[in-house]
Amino acid sequence: MDEGSSGMLDSYKSGIDNYVQRLGNDHPKIRELMACFSEFEQLGESCADFGAFHAAATEKNFYARLTNLMTEAAMAQPAAGGKANEPTVAQAAQGYHAAYDSMSPEIQAGPTGKLYQRIFQLEKECDSPLQFMRRLAEEHLLVDISRIQLIAEFARAQRLLKEAPQQTGGAGVSLPATDAYLQATQKSMNEARSITEVEYLMVARAEIAQLATLWDTGFCTAIYHRFGSELSGYMLNNSEEQRQRVENCYRFVADYFGVDWDGLHKIERVWDFFTVTLWAAVKGDYAQKGIHSAEQFKDYLKTYLDRAMKDKSPVNVNAQNRSVDFWGKKVALGEVHQQLLNPPDLLA
Repeated sequence: MDEGSSGMLDSYKSGIDNYVQRLGNDHPKIRELMACFSEFEQLGESCADFGAFHAAATEKNFYARLTNLMTEAAMAQPAAGGKANEPTVAQAAQGYHAAYDSMSPEIQAGPTGKLYQRIFQLEKECDSPLQFMRRLAEEHLLVDISRIQLIAEFARAQRLLKEAPQQTGGAGVSLPATDAYLQATQKSMNEARSITEVEYLMVARAEIAQLATLWDTGFCTAIYHRFGSELSGYMLNNSEEQRQRVENCYRFVADYFGVDWDGLHKIERVWDFFTVTLWAAVKGDYAQKGIHSAEQFKDYLKTYLDRAMKDKSPVNVNAQNRSVDFWGKKVALGEVHQQLLNPPDLLA
């Protein structure tokens, strides 16, 4: 375990030890707190470095969970027969200091850090732990701690998607379902009114996004990826066997989805993948051939399709099939992309 991860665990362990000394190992709140910390510690041991540990801890909401449990321990009374010491405001706030100290400077300087600074200000203003906890609840700080950093992480993920071409040398990412998920989750986090609601919405949004992404992957593979892969293979290997594969795929697309070559590339979902990912990945290689746009590249590929279909009967374009089933309703092929970007709110 690296020094950063070890230091963060030691910081939390030091704070927890104070509660153990006051309440004892057998106190229900201590057992609950220690169980959570044990999971936290195991996570740290399984991660390669502090960055990975911090990212995993944030994703699994360990910081908020530990902070809440430490606060409950600070407020708890010893079991019958134990020493009944009234906790101080400092003890009630100790878990928040430990959580803040474990954060990276970047997070401390952002919205999450500002929340903790407000908590520390309330610590100075309050005369008792009860007053301190009441002020935290009145200002919704406990909920905000759980969601603000999550919102920031989802916003960061959106930026990474948009900045993908800078990281890949040109190729972008065509993932409308993921983009919709990131936006919807941020909206849900902003509207959540409790920690429980934050956790529920996180899980629910993720499950919806997983289904949408699986559907989109299957759709793109069926309507374009398989066909495009065989056509690319034919550009390298013009054997009769490979030509036949191209013809089979093209006839399937024309009959099953009701579109020919031009109609296929007019579908927004297909064209988004074609321009954002496919063309962007190869445009540098085709500049020397005088091909400088996605449209020109599409026409270049068409010459190979024409070669594969030369002297063959025309494909059967079944126009009645230009729709798919998505979220329980018929969606025209031309509307698929927008449906993925703006899915129905299944949680409303």
